Amino acid sequence: MKVVFFSVVVAVAILLLARLVGRMPADCDDVAEQLTSFELGNYAEPEDRAPVADKHRAVCRREGVTRDEAMCLDNARSRFAGARCVPRLFPDIAMPDCEGAACMVSSMKQFAAQMCACGPGDRACADKVTAQMATWAQEIANARAGEPMEPMSQQDTEAMRDASTRYTECMTRVLAVQ
Repeated sequence: MKVVFFSVVVAVAILLLARLVGRMPADCDDVAEQLTSFELGNYAEPEDRAPVADKHRAVCRREGVTRDEAMCLDNARSRFAGARCVPRLFPDIAMPDCEGAACMVSSMKQFAAQMCACGPGDRACADKVTAQMATWAQEIANARAGEPMEPMSQQDTEAMRDASTRYTECMTRVLAVQ
């Protein structure tokens, strides 16, 4: 009986210790290098990397990145994937509260609404929305590299088509004014 009790106590202690270690501060040098690679690529010259790494190192310390977050970030292959690990380090990437087809439809509806909010002839607004959508699509593609996409339901397919049609109609309205 004492052996079982002792084993349970040791197992609980190991689990608590592992959880505590995961919440400890990350090595911000490693985090800064990963973020710098996202920003500049892996082959940037050291003199170009240094100031960017310094900036990211300071942000890592200020935001209190944990070891668990750093480990997730280390496995991320893109900024979008990194934003899933530590969203507060990527304030320019709006992370949806959903996944899969529902997110794709929701995002497309948001882009359509943004495009429809552009005034007639406001090419700068239309270009900004188009650039945001292109960045979003590229980050989705990079984050899902090698992973098959789940099939969309008929309802999601129709909703995506409707949002795309609305986006196109609004863009045509915005750009048609000379």
